[in-house]
Amino acid sequence: MQYEPRRPYFAQRVGATITANCNDQAVIDSDLLMASLCGIEAFWYLMYPSEPNFLAPGKGTEDAVFTAGMNGGYKGYLVSPHRSKVKHAFIMEGYRTWSSPALAADWDSYSSVLAARMLEADYHQYNGRPILALFDAASFVAQTGGGVLATAQAAIASLRTKVQALGGQNPYIVSLDSTYTNLGFDAFSGYFTYSNQGQVAKTYADLTAVAVARWNALKASGSQIIPQITSGLDWTPRVGSGSPYVGGESVAGTAYAMPTTAQYLAHVQAAKTFIESFPGNCESGIGLHYAWNEFSEGGWICPSAADNYGDRIRGIAAMQGAPGLPSAQINMAFQSLLRAV
Repeated sequence: MQYEPRRPYFAQRVGATITANCNDQAVIDSDLLMASLCGIEAFWYLMYPSEPNFLAPGKGTEDAVFTAGMNGGYKGYLVSPHRSKVKHAFIMEGYRTWSSPALAADWDSYSSVLAARMLEADYHQYNGRPILALFDAASFVAQTGGGVLATAQAAIASLRTKVQALGGQNPYIVSLDSTYTNLGFDAFSGYFTYSNQGQVAKTYADLTAVAVARWNALKASGSQIIPQITSGLDWTPRVGSGSPYVGGESVAGTAYAMPTTAQYLAHVQAAKTFIESFPGNCESGIGLHYAWNEFSEGGWICPSAADNYGDRIRGIAAMQGAPGLPSAQINMAFQSLLRAV
């Protein structure tokens, strides 16, 4: 089958049909346990404020298409017995920031909720500072004042003030793109490596070259860097799906060849070496992997058919000196052995 390599460890096959529910609580629990065993420090969750009760506990009522909604991974994290083993942080997408009917499109209310959540005990920090990432800064500026930079800068400053007023340290705010670099960021990284629509297929080496070029450009600018580590990009399965939850892709973008495990781990090692070689620019010591489970978007490190069900994160564990996973393939029938590790 064309997309067989994307099949995650928890997928179930009935005849020619494969189903996989990332929001299943058993899957979320297993994801967190595996990540912790392999030295993955934190999951950064994209937030979807357009869903009712998007930060409230409980799953199952937010969305008619996805059982737990697009915030289901985070909500499952909140109730997982493995929550304390993996930190979490938020990724805020600029165009979604003010689109919440639950918060009346109100940045003041939205940022107050974020500020409180950023002080939770298992929230990811750098040097005591809670981390918040922003993707699509241009839309953030548009949403916070019709394109007025000063208004957007004031919004960022107000979030910092709220966190500190609640007793937290000044947030460490990370940009995940190259727009509005003067918005008030502490460091720069990336989400996925951008794929221009209509281009021809390219190799994984072409993709990593773009990522590495960004590391070096940021270093040359004197910026603080959290190197983006890419595991792939090919959203072909989404094209023509008609679903509003897959980015609305109607035209295929550049399809980069899926890496072998060895190619991916060589890229991870290059990022690790970069961080260790330039501590002045990489003060946090963090590398940001894209992504844990973007199976349809084309970038994932969650155990799947593509990597013998776990070899990518086993390789990360070896680099980190972490215990890692058992050598047997991971699947949902493997839970008792996995929990015994």
